[in-house]
Amino acid sequence: MAQIQRKYNFVNGSRSDAEQVDEEFDNLIQGVNTLDTDVQNHKTSSSHDGRYYTKDQLNQGQLDDRYYIKSQTDSQISKAVANSPTSKFIEVGTSFPSSPSKGQSFFHEGEGQYYVFNTTWQTVGAANSTDVAITDNGGYFNATNAEGALQEIGQTLNSTRSSLVTSANNILGA
Repeated sequence: MAQIQRKYNFVNGSRSDAEQVDEEFDNLIQGVNTLDTDVQNHKTSSSHDGRYYTKDQLNQGQLDDRYYIKSQTDSQISKAVANSPTSKFIEVGTSFPSSPSKGQSFFHEGEGQYYVFNTTWQTVGAANSTDVAITDNGGYFNATNAEGALQEIGQTLNSTRSSLVTSANNILGA
């Protein structure tokens, strides 16, 4: 369908001719009717495969095997994580575990990449701490990613350590 073109440009605050306004409405109605006809023709054509869903069908998850609504996806992910015996920890190393179980997590230090085992090792998520966004509801960090937050924690700990050493030396008279 071609895009609908305006017939007139009405100016705010000025009078408009009723016939021109009526022509604009007729133009819009004709465009919508043309679109509706195109959709109806497609639905009855041989190129249509029958995969149109009502809002109720979509909300109830009545889709074919290629599509999932959010609640179905969330449910499947939750079940997979809950049923995984190794979902409680992430193994770290430079070579993959030799006998992994389904759902096992692994961080490859050499590649800087996170993997999960299904039937093969598959990459997941961000590769570096700079790629991991954080939500700081307490307002403790200026950083917006894990690397920045770790740097801020490291600076604070290093400063605190130096202060403790100085205080201990002062107390001991060193």
